[in-house]
Amino acid sequence: MPHISIIIPIYKAEKYLDRCINSVINQSYRNFELILVNDGSPDSSLNICRTWANKDSRIKVMEQENLGANASRLNGYRVAKGEYLCFVDADDTMPLNALEKLYREISKGYDVVKGNYMTVNSFGQCKYSALLISEITNTTCYIQKMLENELLPFLWGGLYRKSLFDEDIFNLSIRNKIVIGEDWITNIGIATKVKKFLQIKEVVYEYYVNSTSTMNTSITSSDYMERTMNIVSGLVASNEVEHIIRRKLVFGYILNSFIPELKFSVSRYKKVTDYLTDLSNAQIVKKNIDKKYLLFISFLPLYFIYSRIYCILYRWVKLKGKKRKVIN
Repeated sequence: MPHISIIIPIYKAEKYLDRCINSVINQSYRNFELILVNDGSPDSSLNICRTWANKDSRIKVMEQENLGANASRLNGYRVAKGEYLCFVDADDTMPLNALEKLYREISKGYDVVKGNYMTVNSFGQCKYSALLISEITNTTCYIQKMLENELLPFLWGGLYRKSLFDEDIFNLSIRNKIVIGEDWITNIGIATKVKKFLQIKEVVYEYYVNSTSTMNTSITSSDYMERTMNIVSGLVASNEVEHIIRRKLVFGYILNSFIPELKFSVSRYKKVTDYLTDLSNAQIVKKNIDKKYLLFISFLPLYFIYSRIYCILYRWVKLKGKKRKVIN
């Protein structure tokens, strides 16, 4: 019986898939199964998966119509036999001792163990992400740190006790059509069961920047953001959570006013200014939001004109006239 089940959702990954699978198969820790879930990919990804499965009995290949990453993870979860789950994206890799380091720690009784990661850009240049070493032994603390973005929102880069999950956890994002931020929703979904969490200093994941990914070619609307926050509110409802969610929405409303593809919303602007009437709230906003997004915020006509000029300049100078897809 494998100790670890590694699940990889696969869609249009033929350029990177061999690199990814090779990094997993050659891990120094050997007692795992690798579940490759082909998400209706129209390229040669499925053939690549089958070729690898013929070479290594630890590999399972699953097929489904194109339903998204979390639907792929759900199907992988359904057949997973390991006590622990590991999630990997098909365009990324793992250092060859990653599983060994993670398993050594999670076998001490932790529910989740995460590690540091390396970002690799299109030129092959690497940037080390030095996250702080931290141990959490309190569910409430874990939830708060996840909501406050003090913990990585991604599913990749760690090991999870399988018993933290159920089908509803994955179905939350599927049912609500969450395609950006689904990792964060899933991590919030398991949060009430996480009693012991550990962040280790070692690099256990290599994240490759993919300029064609949804994350880099799309932006989310305020409607989408509100829908995401409503899901979170339903998962871990409390006064403190509602306070954090309101603050995150205000941050989002401000930043969205400077995204060229989005219309300026007067109603959301008023929610921001209502929030800022409280001096302590205003101080938090000033501490967390770049001051260029706060210029003229007390005067609607000026703020509207300023934000529109900013959007025009951003589109033509930064985006070179390109228009990103808006996800609602």
